[in-house]
Amino acid sequence: MKFPTQYDKRDPVFSNPGDPVKTLYAPEFDKNGVMSLVESGKEDLYGFIQSHAQSVDIHVLLQQYQNGDAMALNRRQGVFGDFTEMPQTYAEALNAMIQAETYFNSLPVETRAQFGHSFHQFLAQMNTPEWSTKMGIAPTPILEQQPNQPPTTDPVPPGQPAPSASGGEVK
Repeated sequence: MKFPTQYDKRDPVFSNPGDPVKTLYAPEFDKNGVMSLVESGKEDLYGFIQSHAQSVDIHVLLQQYQNGDAMALNRRQGVFGDFTEMPQTYAEALNAMIQAETYFNSLPVETRAQFGHSFHQFLAQMNTPEWSTKMGIAPTPILEQQPNQPPTTDPVPPGQPAPSASGGEVK
């Protein structure tokens, strides 16, 4: 019996490199909060990789830094906002979702029935006008406020005599 070694001739193995154009998929939620994957387009993988060539070229980055862009060597771009209430860990984010689901489950049965007893539908519809109606919150129209103006009285047309306090005309 002969054991194969590194010196034995082997048959070539074909390895399919794959398609250079990949299909992109994106989640899509319908109005009931049910998610499905839909084809969102196609992308040239090599072209996508090459599109980032300038952003990772050390010579370009050092040139930008030399020209005065101190952010060129930063690992991340700066983002400004109030993130004090944002979860710091994945566990905190999960706890926030659990609290939201607990809130949904504490709603009256009639209210939960408006969302098909589905927490996912509740979240999906949260930023819609129907959500307020289903929650029993009557949306109030926003009235346009006029700038502060002095109270107006009936103006006297030009050329007309002004009325007196007693109701008669002033002569």
